[in-house]
Amino acid sequence: MTNSIGEFEDSDLFLVTGSNTTAQHPLIGSRMINAVEKGAKLLLIDPREIPLARFAGLHLRQNIGTDVAVLNGMMNIIIEEGLLDREYVENRTEGFEALKALVSRYSPRVVEKISGIDRHDLEKAARMYAAADKAMIVYAMGITQH
Repeated sequence: MTNSIGEFEDSDLFLVTGSNTTAQHPLIGSRMINAVEKGAKLLLIDPREIPLARFAGLHLRQNIGTDVAVLNGMMNIIIEEGLLDREYVENRTEGFEALKALVSRYSPRVVEKISGIDRHDLEKAARMYAAADKAMIVYAMGITQH
């Protein structure tokens, strides 16, 4: 996460992965819960049933160690369905075609086999994330260490 704590109040969707936020970062966790209670959505990607799960609009419980496959699958869906901000991609990114080629191998069916997540839930998660105007990705040691 590279956002300031104050920005949690302005987010309309939180994608949380590899973070038991309420236990590891209680201040951030409480800000996130407050935002969800005011209408923000929470998309949780975590194999564990952590306390934050009860606030999640969608909780993807993937097989341990398959986080990258899940995220690649979500990116593939967003690209394939044209849900990305093309102007942003063209003006502010590099290497997009290489990314597109890489994630194209992660179809919903492939990710379902790797991660154990139902492909329809993966599609729902990708669309949920893509539809948000001000999404925030929250991650911690569960992603950076493994």
